[in-house]
Amino acid sequence: MSKRYEILPPAKAPARASPVTTLPDLPSSSGAIWGSAKTLIKKDTEYIKAHTEFLQARSAQATAMTSVINSRHDLALALVRMASLSEIAEFEHRRGRADRSHELAMQGMRHELVELNEEIALINARRVLAALTEPTRPEAPSQAASTSPLTIDDIEQVAQHLPELAPETVQAMILALKGLMSEKRK
Repeated sequence: MSKRYEILPPAKAPARASPVTTLPDLPSSSGAIWGSAKTLIKKDTEYIKAHTEFLQARSAQATAMTSVINSRHDLALALVRMASLSEIAEFEHRRGRADRSHELAMQGMRHELVELNEEIALINARRVLAALTEPTRPEAPSQAASTSPLTIDDIEQVAQHLPELAPETVQAMILALKGLMSEKRK
């Protein structure tokens, strides 16, 4: 029959002004003083083993407590999410309604754009048809051409008698005027 030793919790450290992290003082002796050296070593070994089992149980207990705290935190978050379900549902409902109304507005604008493009095509087709069905009329001579007493030759003669114009400038000016007149006749 083995003897059971009672393990006492470690003594509390006195309060300090500033906290200092220290390692716990682990027991190395059972405190037994009677018996042979072999008996004392055996008692110390049994005491240290019992203290190790105690520390391992405390470690498991701390791990389990951490797990309980984390589980309670997760539960609290789930309860908060559950409490806000009506707000989330309302938000999703509004967002869905806004998306649907936006899509309907965009669809209406696309239809209007198609209608406007079709109207433009119709107007252009009517213009082409009107141009094709109109009787051709001979063009009347323009009033400006019939009332203008000057011709390009007259302008060339006057420009050649101006000493401040170089002959190359006069030739360039005459060519430009001839081009302009031919464009107006068309």
